[in-house]
Amino acid sequence: MTVKKCSIKDCGKKIYALETCQMHYARMRKNGSFELNKDPVQRFWRDVKKSDDTECWLWTGPKRCKGYGTLRANGKSVLAHRFSYTIATGKEPGDLLVCHRCDVPGCVNPAHLFLGTYKDNNRDCVSKKRHVNSRKSHCYKGHPLDGDNLIISRGRECRTCVNKRQNERYHRIQLTKELPQPITY
Repeated sequence: MTVKKCSIKDCGKKIYALETCQMHYARMRKNGSFELNKDPVQRFWRDVKKSDDTECWLWTGPKRCKGYGTLRANGKSVLAHRFSYTIATGKEPGDLLVCHRCDVPGCVNPAHLFLGTYKDNNRDCVSKKRHVNSRKSHCYKGHPLDGDNLIISRGRECRTCVNKRQNERYHRIQLTKELPQPITY
């Protein structure tokens, strides 16, 4: 009994469906063609569920664990919202983050994206009450986290506790300077 081979030129694999092997059949279902779609922009738009310009455009392709879309472009894995920003502006974000105004990780609408640093992204997170500490009204020592007592740097910190910690550290260092040095022979 002869095994039928894939009908695509130079393939030679065993038939799976529609006179093609499993790989070519999967390409046909995904791309609408037996050919591999190498253009990342076309593949990007294929996986975007687009609505009107003010709504989120949701990524329907593969996602990472926190819901951020991902695709392969130029031989490496890239985040879909970063790719969307690059397509829309023509500029590569480089070391900057591409942040979401809408707070939807799967959104790739360029109108909802902006460039920022880690600090900008954390401030945006805190201002929208999405940061875990933004729901706290007092620090663990009971000081209020508002007004002049609130420091926003690496999240939200109590100024009283930070000042006390820095003061203790300063005095600890001063004590070590005042101690007599051991005599070595």
